[in-house]
Amino acid sequence: MVLTIDGLQQNYYMIANFIFRKIFDEIQFHSRSTRYLTRDEFRALRRYYSSWMKSSLDEFHGHYFARRIKNAVKLIIESRGGTKPNVLDCGCGFGSESIAFGLLGAKVFGVDLSTERINVARKRLNYYDDRYADKLDVNFKNTNILDCKFDELFDMVYAKEFITHVYSVSKFVKFAKRVLKSNGHLIITDANPLNPAVYYKAWRAHEYGLYTVVADPRTGKDVPYAVERLVSPFYLKSLLRQNDFEPRSDFYGIPPVPSNLVWIIKPFEAKVNFPFLAIYEVIAMKHSVL
Repeated sequence: MVLTIDGLQQNYYMIANFIFRKIFDEIQFHSRSTRYLTRDEFRALRRYYSSWMKSSLDEFHGHYFARRIKNAVKLIIESRGGTKPNVLDCGCGFGSESIAFGLLGAKVFGVDLSTERINVARKRLNYYDDRYADKLDVNFKNTNILDCKFDELFDMVYAKEFITHVYSVSKFVKFAKRVLKSNGHLIITDANPLNPAVYYKAWRAHEYGLYTVVADPRTGKDVPYAVERLVSPFYLKSLLRQNDFEPRSDFYGIPPVPSNLVWIIKPFEAKVNFPFLAIYEVIAMKHSVL
């Protein structure tokens, strides 16, 4: 493990929140220095994390980030043994979750179609390499994930806000089944179409169509790309069962509010699991191969 988390053992939410603080400090560092990122690269990162940069919302976004990755944190910590857990981060963007998992000692492959985001993600690793004795075992690939070939299987496949864009969901589930070890886990976190506000926002995004294409930077071929094509958690769970996964789901998420109200959000999310909350997470284990 790269990070020291003494005193936080088994409290996966607190570990995830602690990691958020480390990543938040890194992003703030780039706002003051061009040692690792150019000004243009930092502007791209800042646009993506614009809400994080508002200090009045620090506490909420720390909670939100921790809530999203705490189950992945739990799986990584529990699967550590003689070898590093092997994690695939699908649609990794600027790489924050890949970095988070790397800080926990996992071997991580982050994959994204955006050349800009992958280039920034790679350069962000230098910040951590200069601050920790052990380098992060994190690698980023700039390509269409459905065409990726790997030399080894994964303990966990992580997909945050990814299935709203991938074409098709069925192909991705089959891909995850192929690259996961037996009893490995697939974690999918995404916007919930059963939430009226989320559904309306996605409907507005479809003004120019549900699909577009982007070029695979490796091959130059057109890759279908869905524009906020929301997927019901119940349909997703059914699809997973058809492909030898055993899924369970969790619902959470309230849009950002002033940080002084986080103390209200935390107990609310802890006590309810209503299927109309803004975010859902499906965790599915791949059945053993007999």
